[in-house]
Formats: sequence, C-alpha cells, structure tokens
Amino acid sequence: MSLSRDPAEQDALLSHLGRLRKRMRDWPAALEVWRRLLERPLPVALAAAVEIAKYEEHTARDVERARSVTLALIERLEREANLPGMTAGEEFEGALRQSPSAWLERLTHRLRRLNRRSGRDEVSRAGAADFLFGQEDSTGEENPEGV
Repeated sequence: MSLSRDPAEQDALLSHLGRLRKRMRDWPAALEVWRRLLERPLPVALAAAVEIAKYEEHTARDVERARSVTLALIERLEREANLPGMTAGEEFEGALRQSPSAWLERLTHRLRRLNRRSGRDEVSRAGAADFLFGQEDSTGEENPEGV
C-alpha cells in the first residue's frame, strides 16, 4: 500500500491518521503525524499545530510549551497569510474554514488564556523562537526540528 502522490490527498490521509491516533490516545504516533503536517502549507499545518498545542497543555501539562507552540503559530499565520498568491479569499478561507483574522483572534484568545495560566499578564512573543529553533521537547529530549 502506498500513499497517494497528490499532496492534498496525502494531507487529508495524514490528518485523518492524526485524529485516529489521538482518539486511541497513542500520543507519540499522533505527535509524529502532526509534526509531519507542520511541514505542509499553512492551512494544513495550522490544524496540526493547534493539536500539538492542545496536547502540550492538556496531556503533557506543559503550559509554557503550549504557549510557545501557539506563539509560533501566530507568527507563522501573520507571516504566511499575506504572501503573494495566498490571499484571505476563497482558497485560503476554504482550506481554513475561517478567515486568517478569525484564526488570529482564536489563537490570541488561546495565548491570553495560556499567559494567565503561566502567570503572565501580556501577550508576549518571548519563547516562540525556542519552539521554532529546536529546544528540548516535553519529554526532555533534544528536538532539532523545534517541534
């Protein structure tokens, strides 16, 4: 059995596999799938990154790591949502099922909540670089990919 060569079909299959692994509580396998999806274009990577942030907050109980994931996601959304050829129009909104501004609002709300949980008052960007450029992951192991 081989995966389809169509990137959109591969993304859909991997997204489904991630949901299945999550439902089975097979966290290492789910994280592996979500990390693969982070390499994909923003609409696909967005959902995977949100799942990683939820895992870090609720399962791994690492609020700081969840905060870093959320910050990195906000920065990527801000950077890539306005690229030439990547508009807030039908294609982008269809893939996200919401506008980039709606996603930013949801992610900023998540970040504020995480900041409250970690004792921070403001929406600070500190920590996103640690997530993006590879620090120890929630298991204490070095993670060169940053996720």
